[in-house]
Amino acid sequence: MTGLYSTMTQTEVDNLYRTWKQAKADSESWRKIMQPKPRAIQNVEVEDVFTWDYPDFCDAYVSYAEHLDGTPYTDAELEELNEDRDFVYAAVESWIY
Repeated sequence: MTGLYSTMTQTEVDNLYRTWKQAKADSESWRKIMQPKPRAIQNVEVEDVFTWDYPDFCDAYVSYAEHLDGTPYTDAELEELNEDRDFVYAAVESWIY
């Protein structure tokens, strides 16, 4: 291979296109899998929101939440909910404003 460009055979072009097409399909299915699921949640309460912790609010956590039918989240469900730091941050913003 010399220079910036090289001559590719039709087979090489076809293989490259097939690889690109498969990679694109894989990334689209991965994107669908990784999309956040909507949460059926209401009455969210957050604790440990400190002004000195702005803008990260890394100490904040969801201390109470309810399902849409009014039943409270269990401790295990709250722990799982608190692992989603984007959700916790959004709950803090909602609580502040």
